[in-house]
Amino acid sequence: MKTLTQAKFLDFLLKDKKKYKQFTLQVEDRSKRWKYGMRNHAEFLGYMNPHDKCLWDALIPGYKQALTPDDTYKLKQVIGVFMLENGNHKIVCKIYKPGYNATQAEKDTKTYMRRYYKQHGLKSAWIQIGTF
Repeated sequence: MKTLTQAKFLDFLLKDKKKYKQFTLQVEDRSKRWKYGMRNHAEFLGYMNPHDKCLWDALIPGYKQALTPDDTYKLKQVIGVFMLENGNHKIVCKIYKPGYNATQAEKDTKTYMRRYYKQHGLKSAWIQIGTF
């Protein structure tokens, strides 16, 4: 398990897109209260965020159904990063799974950010890395 600061994790994650497949995301089983309208939450296995002492968070938008908790997927693309003032950033991702819809993904992501802000009131920024 590697504990990486935001700068080191984001640099490691984003510097070589050819290595995305080395990252494994595991779907979380979350209560509806902590989903903020996003069906699929996951974590980057093996990479700890020192800001919340948990694995780095991944959001997987664009699917009409909830993915099965504990299933794992390889990272296909980073769509963007929802940066939060407390360092508990959310990495918005595409995975290798059929059924992805770009329009739905953009809608899911905007809903998540709006609801997260409404609940927590943290300063935030959206940094788009790839396409929906």
